[in-house]
Amino acid sequence: MTLPKPSFHFLSGLPRSGSTVLSAILKQNPKITAGMTSPVYSLVSAVLPQLSNANEFNALIDHGARTRMLRGLFETYYDKSAGDVVIDTNRYWTSRLPLLTHLFPQARFIICVRPLPEIVQSFETLFGANPTEVSRLIHYDAATNVYGRVEHLMGPLGIVGFPLNALKEAFFGPFSERLLLVSYQRLCAQPADVLAGIYRFLGLELFSHDLTALELDAEAYDRGVGLPGLHHIRPRLGLAPSPLSLPPDIVARLAGPYFWESPQSGSRADTSLSRGR
Repeated sequence: MTLPKPSFHFLSGLPRSGSTVLSAILKQNPKITAGMTSPVYSLVSAVLPQLSNANEFNALIDHGARTRMLRGLFETYYDKSAGDVVIDTNRYWTSRLPLLTHLFPQARFIICVRPLPEIVQSFETLFGANPTEVSRLIHYDAATNVYGRVEHLMGPLGIVGFPLNALKEAFFGPFSERLLLVSYQRLCAQPADVLAGIYRFLGLELFSHDLTALELDAEAYDRGVGLPGLHHIRPRLGLAPSPLSLPPDIVARLAGPYFWESPQSGSRADTSLSRGR
């Protein structure tokens, strides 16, 4: 007997924008498998070159075999322990939309966004809370200041810069109708409305979540990247605003309006929950 396979969707977008807390919420639903950043993106990125002309045996691997092997990475990683729906999280998935829609034609993408000064401030707060650590996120650069750290974060390959550019590509690309943008502020302030929109977007029956008992353990991962607390979440969902302590010129450089807020994009600015263009 062939067991039913889970359907795959993806959670991506900008870092420090709510993907961890959203995963902690969604995984309360027994039909949904969700969590913090998974290794599947890295596995796919490692295997892809071996399925190309970089591998001398590529001539023996046809299109169907490549598709089966790549899809198999997802199905093997999640295995039969997964729920009916898998929501795999990685901020880099927006750079792989053509591949993911080929592997999973019904896939949808939940995209978390937040103003860039708030994202950078969130990282700066973490760096300040761990003064004896030097993080992989800034390339273990101990001889730096806030300007150097912002360059690391916002560079083309940085933890903010790469996802930002990948999101821009996805947002204006041919698969934009598969994107659902979720504002971090609105997720925290109006979670019921946001969750209802997500469930409609995925075509799932709404589930009653407990927003006062959230949990997601990522301590070992966070210590591995040299930034304890990176994926820490509070048990109760809510906004915890903190004032910006960034230099004004950095704030001005990172300030909006952002492309996802543009009227030309078709975003519904009144809800901050929008679908593509």
